[in-house]
Amino acid sequence: MSTVVINIDDSELSALKKFVREAKAKMRVIKEDDENFVIPQWHKEETLQRLKTTKQADFVPWATAKKQLKSK
Repeated sequence: MSTVVINIDDSELSALKKFVREAKAKMRVIKEDDENFVIPQWHKEETLQRLKTTKQADFVPWATAKKQLKSK
C-alpha cells in the first residue's frame, strides 16, 4: 500500500473524494489549518527533487488529467 499526499483546491475536493471512493481506497482530509497538518521532511525533499528534474513538456493540464481519470 502507498500513501499519497496532494494539495487540491477545495472546489475539486468532492471530485477527488468520488474518485477515491470508486477506487475503493481510503482517504483522510487534513486542512492546512488543522493541528495535524505536517509535511514530512522526506516529502519536501522529494518534491524539490521532482521540481528540479521535471520538464514543462511533462505537465498535463488539469482538465486533460480529469478527462483521463474519468475514462478509466
